[in-house]
Amino acid sequence: KQIKDLTTAFYLHQSVTCHVIRLDDANKRFLLSFKTDDENDSSNQLEAINPVDEKIKTLKEFVPGTVTKAKIRSIKGTQLNVQLADNQQGRVDITELFDSFKDIKDKKKPLSQFTVGDILDVKIIGYHDARNHKFLPISHKKTKQSVLELSARKSILKSDKFAPATISELKEGAKCIAYINNFARGYLWVSVSPSLKGRISLMDLSNDASKYQNLQDEYPVGFAFEASVLNADNEKNILSLSARDNSIKSIDDVKVGDIVPARVLKTRESYVVVELGPNVTAVSFITDALNNYSEKLDSIFSTNDICAATVLSIDEPNNKIYVSLRTKDAKDKCISSFEDLKSGDVVRGFVKNVSDKGLYVSLGREVHALVRVSDLSDSFLKDWKKFFKVHQPIIGKIVSSEHAGRVLMTLKDSEVNGELSILKRFDQIEVGEIYEGSVR
Repeated sequence: KQIKDLTTAFYLHQSVTCHVIRLDDANKRFLLSFKTDDENDSSNQLEAINPVDEKIKTLKEFVPGTVTKAKIRSIKGTQLNVQLADNQQGRVDITELFDSFKDIKDKKKPLSQFTVGDILDVKIIGYHDARNHKFLPISHKKTKQSVLELSARKSILKSDKFAPATISELKEGAKCIAYINNFARGYLWVSVSPSLKGRISLMDLSNDASKYQNLQDEYPVGFAFEASVLNADNEKNILSLSARDNSIKSIDDVKVGDIVPARVLKTRESYVVVELGPNVTAVSFITDALNNYSEKLDSIFSTNDICAATVLSIDEPNNKIYVSLRTKDAKDKCISSFEDLKSGDVVRGFVKNVSDKGLYVSLGREVHALVRVSDLSDSFLKDWKKFFKVHQPIIGKIVSSEHAGRVLMTLKDSEVNGELSILKRFDQIEVGEIYEGSVR
């Protein structure tokens, strides 16, 4: 009933019964109501129309802690939309479906083991604000925009607990199941519970970075993986997670052939420096970093970019690691030895040095070719050194490749795009070949 004068109904230190309507976190206070449940929400008195659980008669019975039944109405990326009655909707977040990682049959698509029309045993754990896509604890008032937040985890159904996991329950080093929610540059957002999110850097996503080239195909929204808590930001209610079980802490943790996540630290004209782990760095020379030699390193790699690095070699005495950042889409051939070259091959490289003998060209990290002055151009270049500079990309044809220190190359357009004008040695002549010559 309406009270005109509050002093006639209440007095100082009086005991009263009230209900929490909502929390005011900013001012650290509650908004309370003296109204009864019946007065507070008349909609709860409505009859439950065609309830999935035949024991339910009114909507008032759908309260947090209640175990009931729900029918799957639709399946989205990270949740099941369900129906408890024709006039009562709910949802089961992906984090509230499985008790253990082994229960998930398809880690890439965890929800594939459910179909529309399935009947699930569920427990009401709170409310979900459908407009703002936000979990609402039981202390929040139910509104027209909220649907029931449910759990189908067997452990929750059997226990007295009906609140999702909170940040206070997960200490550093604790294990949890995380589900990919969305992507950001260098990291992924994941869900740990309806009310708890986490962030995982691509550096901590996997021991094997070979799948990073098609990240969103290999790790779609909803993808499930086991993760460890690195730290917790209680103020922002966000966990930092890692899914790696053998992170790189020293050069001893690296093996040739490993494909590992790497973070770009700095880019120079001829190489990229990347981080493989705390205080563990590696170098990728330009020929091992670029897929297309016509591009520049600083246009492809930026500081803090995450990429997949293939370990090429380890120089333990000098504590150095060399890696390749090239992908399967590489346009230019990877040359790791003079044996990868043969006479007539057209290759691209970068000027390493300009000397009186000609140009020294980098074709690979440990493979260099000499372009003699006479092989620089079909035309006469009076001051030829002005036409070339260190790190300049060039294209040429291999004249000979006999051993590591003797690779010759020509830049003459007539030979690069035509036949090489070189004299053959005796051991290169084959029976049946026809030659033109002159009588001496």
